[in-house]
Amino acid sequence: MKSDNNSLTIISLGWLGLKLYKYIIKNSTHNFHKVSGSYFHTPKNIENEYRFDINAMKELPSEVLNSDIIFFNLPPSRIDSIQVVREFLNRVKDKKVIFISSTSVYGQEGDLDETTLPRPKTKNGIFLLEIENYIKNNIEDYIIIRPGGLYDNTRHPIYHLSDKESNMGTEEVINLISGKDLIDIIMKSMDRKNITINAINENHPNKREFYQELSTRIRIAPPKFCSNHTGVKRIIKTTHSDFRVKSNLFELSENL
Repeated sequence: MKSDNNSLTIISLGWLGLKLYKYIIKNSTHNFHKVSGSYFHTPKNIENEYRFDINAMKELPSEVLNSDIIFFNLPPSRIDSIQVVREFLNRVKDKKVIFISSTSVYGQEGDLDETTLPRPKTKNGIFLLEIENYIKNNIEDYIIIRPGGLYDNTRHPIYHLSDKESNMGTEEVINLISGKDLIDIIMKSMDRKNITINAINENHPNKREFYQELSTRIRIAPPKFCSNHTGVKRIIKTTHSDFRVKSNLFELSENL
């Protein structure tokens, strides 16, 4: 599906959704007829925004009904039940659905890609996989994107780990992707159909070594590693050569 003359709505305008909205508005190479986005509590002061609570859904907002593409990016914490999502998806079957899932659908260790059967272990991972499967079985035109850990120059795991005790395993590796790289993947995928993409940086340094080095570079206290357990070594990859990312993980600048 080409973006020219299509309309897109973003559900919802969180960290990633707002980045996507601003990118599309700024970059005239993607000529959407209209771009809108939903918020839950607080308006974002942008054009074509609307309030939408999927858990209190009666009638779909006109912005959803009149959009060709639904970018669905609600975190599990904002959704009461899988039935709520199913009901929403049943109402947008005639549209292209881009669903942002997560690499948390992989609970197992080893080298993992889109051909690997996910075995989630967390509540969020199980919930996201349920949504993925429902989309695959019920939506005619979909894209499922599974980002790794997201970061930019203001949001990064290191800021939460700094100077705190961490049980990070000695064998664990990094599975991250920058907001900029993820936006690039989303935009490149727009004209694809019925595809699942692991959105992940192909660089997978040892977690402890990476965060120690990054702490030194940005001059903050490193995490306090308090355990010698090995942890789960999980290396997530993509089989899609045109969606591979190899940017510098130590570069935190963001230029969308």
